Amino acid sequence: MLVRLRKTLVDERTAFKQRLHAVLFHHGLPCPDHALLTQATRSWLEQLALPQASRLQVTTALRQLDQLDLELDPLERWLRAFARRQPGCRALIDRHYGIGMLLAPTILAELGDARRFANGDAVVRHTGLDVTVHSSDSKRSLGTCPAKALKCCAGRCSRPPSAPPARPPPTMTSASRSRPG
Repeated sequence: MLVRLRKTLVDERTAFKQRLHAVLFHHGLPCPDHALLTQATRSWLEQLALPQASRLQVTTALRQLDQLDLELDPLERWLRAFARRQPGCRALIDRHYGIGMLLAPTILAELGDARRFANGDAVVRHTGLDVTVHSSDSKRSLGTCPAKALKCCAGRCSRPPSAPPARPPPTMTSASRSRPG
């Protein structure tokens, strides 16, 4: 539940950053991406000559960003502490590059008990990351698509598409089509 709460708060924070960027973009100003909450950026934002409505939007967005940061800090501290003491999180962090103290509890919470899966492929299918299509007998034969392979299976068919039918020859000659004038 806490990882979902964190995601919701992070999404809200992203939305307010995007609103702030939209206001700045509307006035032709640069959008400070990574340094939005530094003191230098805040003083720059305060010195901008903005219309009253835009100033209110900037002030509200900054206030909301500060509040969301206050909400996120204890949550993230709790999740990091949980990741340090939970064996499943430790295994994810130690064995997989790129999984850190916040992602490990998220994976654990969303996946649940990993022992219920027969193998890694079952885990991937459970997450929805498997892009293959499974048939009932777990055998996939290639080349059984119709001739319109590009339309039916986006070019993954092993048989090339058939050529379009040839145009029929004209029934009248071009001389007989023109009217005498």
